[in-house]
Amino acid sequence: MTESNEDAEITDHPVWDVGQAIHLADLHEPWTIDRLYVDKIRYVRLTRPTRRGVPESRRIRDDILRRHHQVIRRRLDRDIKANLGFRLRGLRVERDITQQELAPLTSMHHTMLGHIEAGGRNINLRQLDELAVALGVSPAQLFG
Repeated sequence: MTESNEDAEITDHPVWDVGQAIHLADLHEPWTIDRLYVDKIRYVRLTRPTRRGVPESRRIRDDILRRHHQVIRRRLDRDIKANLGFRLRGLRVERDITQQELAPLTSMHHTMLGHIEAGGRNINLRQLDELAVALGVSPAQLFG
């Protein structure tokens, strides 16, 4: 389907902005939103430069792009929690500390530490700092 001259531009979109970077499949080459419009349904036109210097463009339905964006954010959230849990477990085991021994050094119960290590629990900044202090590392080192 080609864009017609009668497509209605969208100037105020609740989710997207013209110029916003969007990642589709590969995280190294983001697409940029260059147009929001309606052609019976809402569309988002994305562009990105190619190695040959000719911009590549793609038209995606707004609802499909929104769902994709939600999935990517959820996956990223899971990856961050899994990475934190993996590093926490590794640092704890490296220091020969059990979850029961680490818990009193933080404000957390040992079962919560187990959930964090399994990548199934969010933590706040205070808890992150407590874990780092208890393990003798910087908070950044808990992420790798």
